[in-house]
Amino acid sequence: MKNIQEEIKKIPHYLTLENKSFQRIIDQALSVIISTKTRNNQREKLQDIALLVYKMKLILMYHRLWTIYLKSGMGQLINQSKIQCNYPVDVKIWPEEVKNMLSSREINKKNEHKICSQLVECHLRKFNDQLEQYHMEWHKKTDHFHGYTYQILQLFENYIKQYLYPLCLKIAHKIEVLHYNYHIQAIKHEYNTRHNPNEYQVSTDQLDSKKNNILLDS
Repeated sequence: MKNIQEEIKKIPHYLTLENKSFQRIIDQALSVIISTKTRNNQREKLQDIALLVYKMKLILMYHRLWTIYLKSGMGQLINQSKIQCNYPVDVKIWPEEVKNMLSSREINKKNEHKICSQLVECHLRKFNDQLEQYHMEWHKKTDHFHGYTYQILQLFENYIKQYLYPLCLKIAHKIEVLHYNYHIQAIKHEYNTRHNPNEYQVSTDQLDSKKNNILLDS
């Protein structure tokens, strides 16, 4: 979570006034403003607005990922009305990525669900609070910026989207792996409730879990 917060606070190079590509976007935004007087000394204000758009988009992307974590842990990841399975898909399975954020001292089988749910819900609340804060700041800045239009917003959104696309793909990949891993763990859970797994099967399960962690980190 610390790395995510640092990423949100950091100003990416492509949104600095020294970046030539961003300078062209600012020039396009300024060209939308009719009054020449209002164009003067507005670059920093437009940069502030663009940064808020960036932060809101970034938070929404991570919010989506952490919502998947929560749904998996709450047994709500799979829509039973849309997908027919021969095994229960309401099992509460916390992704290894979440459990790895907690030390072995903090978590055990008895308190795993409680601690994991508290961790994820805390992060989601943080995202929601930040999103609300940045949205209010965006409204305030755009309301006081004479000449700001939806066209300028689209300019910023399209520009930022191309730079966030690699992260978007990475998160989409993580979500796919989380769905895949959930089904695997649900099948194993169903098997273990019917049979007592032997030592070989337990070690195989642990190996599969490590493989899934590698996929999540990729």
